[in-house]
Amino acid sequence: MAEGRLSFLHLPRLCLRKLAWLGLIAYFVGGLVFVGVRHLVLPGVPAYRSEVAQLLSRSIGLPVDIKSLSADWTGLHPRLQLGGLSIKDAAGEEAMTLDRVDAEVAWSSLLLLRLRLHRLEIDSPELSIRRQADGQIFVAGLKVNTGGERGGFAEWLLDQRQIVIRNARLEWSDALRQADTLVLDKLDFRLENSGAHHRFGLRAQPPVKLAATLDVRGDLRGRDPARLDEWRGEFYAGLDYADLGAWRQWVDYPLAADGAGGLRAWLEFAGGRISGITADFALRDARARLATGLDDIPLASAAGRLRYREENGVIEASGKRLSLQARDGMTVAPTDFFLRLQEKRGSTPAQGEFIANQLDLGALSRLAGRLPLDETFRKRLAELGPVGSVAPLNVKWSGEAGQLATYEVDARFIRLGIEPLGAWPGFSGLSGRIEGTERGGRFTLSGQDASIALPQIFAEPRLALAELAAEGSWSHPEGVLEVSLASVNFANRDARGTASGRYRASPDTPGDIDLQARLSEADGTAVWRYMPSVVNKAARDWLQTSLTGGRAMDTRLTLKGNLARFPFRNPRDGTFRVTAKVADGQLDYAPGWPKIEGVSGELIFEGAGMTVKARRGRIFGVDLKDVTAVLPDFETDDVLTIRGTALGPTQDFLRFITDSPVADMINRFTDPFRAEGKGSLDLQLVLPLHKLTESKVRGDFQFAHNQLQFDPAMPVLTEASGRVGFTESLLTVKNGTARIFGDPVSVTGGSRPDGSVLLNAQGTLSVLALRRELDLPLLDHLSGSAPWKGTIAVQKRGGVEFVLDSNLQGVVSSLPDPLNKSAAAILPFRFEMLAAAAANGAPPGDTLKLAAGSFFQAQFQRRHEAGRTLVVRGGMALNEPVRLADKGVLVVATADKLDADAWRKALAGTSPGVEADKAAGDSDSAFPLSGLNLRAGELRMLGQRLNDVSLRAVMEEGGWQARLTSKEATGDFVWREQGRGRLQARFKQLALGTAGKDDKDGSDSPRPDEERLSELPGLDISADSFVLRGHSLGKLDLKAVNRGEMWRLENFSIANPDGTLTGNGVWRPGAREETRLNFKLDVVSVEKMLTRLGYPEAVRRGKAVMEGDVVWHGSPIALHMPTLGGKMHVDVESGQFTQLDPGVGRLLGVLNLQALPRRITLDFRDVFSQGFAFDRISGSIQMNNGLLRTDDLELFGPAARVFMNGEADAVRETQNLRVKVQPTLSESIAVGSAIATTGAINPALGLAAYLVQKALRDPVEKLFSFEYAVTGAWSDPKVEKLASRPPLAPQ
Repeated sequence: MAEGRLSFLHLPRLCLRKLAWLGLIAYFVGGLVFVGVRHLVLPGVPAYRSEVAQLLSRSIGLPVDIKSLSADWTGLHPRLQLGGLSIKDAAGEEAMTLDRVDAEVAWSSLLLLRLRLHRLEIDSPELSIRRQADGQIFVAGLKVNTGGERGGFAEWLLDQRQIVIRNARLEWSDALRQADTLVLDKLDFRLENSGAHHRFGLRAQPPVKLAATLDVRGDLRGRDPARLDEWRGEFYAGLDYADLGAWRQWVDYPLAADGAGGLRAWLEFAGGRISGITADFALRDARARLATGLDDIPLASAAGRLRYREENGVIEASGKRLSLQARDGMTVAPTDFFLRLQEKRGSTPAQGEFIANQLDLGALSRLAGRLPLDETFRKRLAELGPVGSVAPLNVKWSGEAGQLATYEVDARFIRLGIEPLGAWPGFSGLSGRIEGTERGGRFTLSGQDASIALPQIFAEPRLALAELAAEGSWSHPEGVLEVSLASVNFANRDARGTASGRYRASPDTPGDIDLQARLSEADGTAVWRYMPSVVNKAARDWLQTSLTGGRAMDTRLTLKGNLARFPFRNPRDGTFRVTAKVADGQLDYAPGWPKIEGVSGELIFEGAGMTVKARRGRIFGVDLKDVTAVLPDFETDDVLTIRGTALGPTQDFLRFITDSPVADMINRFTDPFRAEGKGSLDLQLVLPLHKLTESKVRGDFQFAHNQLQFDPAMPVLTEASGRVGFTESLLTVKNGTARIFGDPVSVTGGSRPDGSVLLNAQGTLSVLALRRELDLPLLDHLSGSAPWKGTIAVQKRGGVEFVLDSNLQGVVSSLPDPLNKSAAAILPFRFEMLAAAAANGAPPGDTLKLAAGSFFQAQFQRRHEAGRTLVVRGGMALNEPVRLADKGVLVVATADKLDADAWRKALAGTSPGVEADKAAGDSDSAFPLSGLNLRAGELRMLGQRLNDVSLRAVMEEGGWQARLTSKEATGDFVWREQGRGRLQARFKQLALGTAGKDDKDGSDSPRPDEERLSELPGLDISADSFVLRGHSLGKLDLKAVNRGEMWRLENFSIANPDGTLTGNGVWRPGAREETRLNFKLDVVSVEKMLTRLGYPEAVRRGKAVMEGDVVWHGSPIALHMPTLGGKMHVDVESGQFTQLDPGVGRLLGVLNLQALPRRITLDFRDVFSQGFAFDRISGSIQMNNGLLRTDDLELFGPAARVFMNGEADAVRETQNLRVKVQPTLSESIAVGSAIATTGAINPALGLAAYLVQKALRDPVEKLFSFEYAVTGAWSDPKVEKLASRPPLAPQ
């Protein structure tokens, strides 16, 4: 070979010279061709415009038309510039028009004898691409061949070396997907073709609502565009922001996904299908579905990289820095993972592998149904329900569907939790490590606030653990699961203890167990929780419900043997023994029976039986001793027998009966009993746990020197002694003795053959003893004593009947008629109470009947609920048949005389005021009066006497409606109960008080014993004719309302033809009670008004106005003179006082000066003989604490002027006044002088004398004025003349 090379290097010079000439010739020929083409051919190219168009038509297979053509030379390739290029479709219609196209012709066109471009550049085209419903694609109206036929535009496009499109606008219409038209602006496109290798890049601006700038690239390999199933390659798409859901109209994702955010995706395909996908994403408000048939994953945010690849039956999925936050609050910290699943291949089973740097098992469990996992793995994951975190984790497995053949696990975990599965225990809140295979493994556990579930051992499998430390292992010797607990130390709120043991499963039996446990301390209420599940359920339930308190100390458990032979009645079969010492325990031994508290004793389970030995205990306040509870066999004998003795308060024994089934056995006979004292009881209970209704009881109770009360409404029995025996069906009372109100009474009785209970009682009762025991004012009117007999019957079907009879002979009554009687008189009295059994859950109730003689009857139906007794319906009758109202109580009475005030006094309590009002309110609610029908010849009520009375009142919703007819008052009234109540009354006539002066009993005067008024209702009262103490005052109108804490008198008026009295005021009740009243009296005729008030001939003529305001401490219905205050002003005009006795007119008499002339020196009898006439009386009066004072009371008349000052005491009815009487003489003298001098002297002198008289302020009148002191009582005033005032000194 070396020789060959040398021979080539040493070619003859001639050959080398020829080669050089050939090269030189080729160079010049090429140069000449280049120059010829550039300067000769290219300038003539425009003339070949039609030929070029035909050449392009042949190349793309479609008609082409060119409006302008030019050519130049750039680099190594000639360039054609085409203007107005249009391409027509097969029908000859114009499909695409390009204003300007630059094309560089490839030299290969000469070899291929067809136009082939080295570079094609199109600027700012508007391109429309559409896909029809049949899948055919058209680019600018030109059909793209996708049906397997060769040729066409697409093939020509891939044959060009390079195609560049700048600043284009692209519209994509897809009729096949029925999508909206997608418009891409500012589109730049570059396509490079090199044989079967094709690369492209595209950048465009989609609509803003869809995405930011779109970046799409591709690297593809394939030759025939009509056979895409033979292509392979990779696509890339990048969007800094995109709405994935909005793009679903035009793009099929390999995963169903929605959301918004940034996205970069790489898509691999081959053989016509997607083989892999990789995505970097940062999304928000997203939704993803990783495979068909899986549920969506709703995400608030998601970021990281996901990779999915499927090839040859192998699925691989991985993630890098994957973080998720689901909309339900679930969060996944950045995680790297790898998952590989391989289908079964021949005899090789399906395999799987999962590796993770850290794994949130709770999130994985919640996402399991949404991840493309093997169905077996997904099912097993759902069964285990793992929580906590594992870091790191390496799991491998293999096996057929539904069963693992092999597995291998190595993991460290924190706060791990799984549900129990098969013989595997479950747990939560545990940290530690687990490593092993299907052949066996080991585990270490520790935790705080953890729990462990042992369904194979305990019926309550999940045990809460405040502390836990355990070591154990598992294995499969001979294919059987065996779990060993080397040591377990635990503590929780129930107990602290240790355990160890072994459990070996068996396919045909519950397995073998060898378990030792010890609780150093434990809550007695939790003992049942630590009983193995092999203990009979009835026993566990009994322990759970019965041990309700106390501490269990030194509890030990030994369980060993084949569990199929539990409870090991034969000691050779195994051992089961539980012992616990109980202190301060509570034993609720059977439902419905009172608990035993303070139990100290021992609880023993051994074999099939249970024994409770209580050395001491108590039920309520009763001390127990030597109590035993024995259950011989949990499975064959479920009868619990309890025996014991007790000593303690009798009331607690009664409570024991009331709170136990014994109460129903004796028809709850003792429920209302109340007792003080002590007694003793021997008791035996036989309780079938499954049929407690068949329980048996036998008891014997003895008591002495007790106090006993059968019912709260009945009297107390003192020094009660006796013996009561009872079983589930029999009750006996023997040797019952007691005292009632100090008098002896005997009681005997018991059960009757029909199942009822009857007690007989008899004794004598004195009124004096009743008065000592009962605070009833009614008893103050009774004295003496009377014998009585009574029975108490308790029916078998429920209900109690109590009957008491007495003739009351020996009892003296000073009560008002008709209950007034002597000691010898007989007045039959009967009291009955029937308490029927409640039915259908209705509240209990009873019926009361009372009868006194033949004139009084009463009957009430009552209901007991919420600690109160309410009268549902009833009736009371006096001299009438008793009638029951449909609702409430109806009272019917007929009497010649009825003194309601006397009965009110007889029945009144000793606590008036607010408490009495409260008691009245309670009484109203418990005694709902609904109707009243009263007829009386004479009725005394509230100090008033009414004759021929007929009163009918009916309770209606919200109040009362009544009609009253009598000689004194006739009208209708309505009472409403809103707030403090409101009374509306319309009277045709209303007369109050007694006419004349002969009312000796004072019925119209305030009573000192009346209750203090605490409130008044709202009032709306009118009377067409109002008469007060026999004086007709005209029409009355009164309106008052309650506002806040005040009672306001809005309007008060009494009007008649002679005058009108109007006013308003306010009353403030309470500790600082006060009434204020503003009034105005307009009198048209003083003479007639005084005549109406009972003072005829006191004043003649005259009219007056009196107004003012007064205030006193007290209610508005009782004027309290000692605290009266205020002021008033009086103006009276044109009247004359007549001869009036001052004792009758009281203050009015002070103004009558008729008596004064008899005590003065001068004689004015011609002036005062017929009474004192006046032109005007005016002045003001100030009042303070009942003392009336005036400083400016003036009386002007033609005969004299009177000036009055001083005070009058309205409480003592006394006066201390100064009265100045000034006869009107000066003016007469001066006028007379003027007249006299007119003719005799000089008229000017007379006029001067008159003017001097006035200028000197009537010196003549003052000269004759007198001053008097008026003192003494109003009924007998004392008038004393005072010394005359000296004449005024001259000025």
